[in-house]
Amino acid sequence: MSNTIRVMPIESYSLLGTQLKIEAGKIYTALIAFNQPDYEEEGKVFVNEILLDKTMYRVVKTFEIINDDTGEVEKIEAGSLIEALEKSET
Repeated sequence: MSNTIRVMPIESYSLLGTQLKIEAGKIYTALIAFNQPDYEEEGKVFVNEILLDKTMYRVVKTFEIINDDTGEVEKIEAGSLIEALEKSET
């Protein structure tokens, strides 16, 4: 089992008293918070030392999209297949 996952915060967050922050819509590598109670049930992860639970982020997956014009495979990170298809069109 991997200790990390790729996530996209739903909102921007900062850690009070520090300059640590994460921005909504950006993709981050998150460390699974094994040291937190109920980490698995609540989906707790650390992003840049900020603790998030599963209500605060979306898991990001890598989709392989074939470009109809070139036949090349594009690897796109997105929260859903629809989002990946939209990104591939831009």
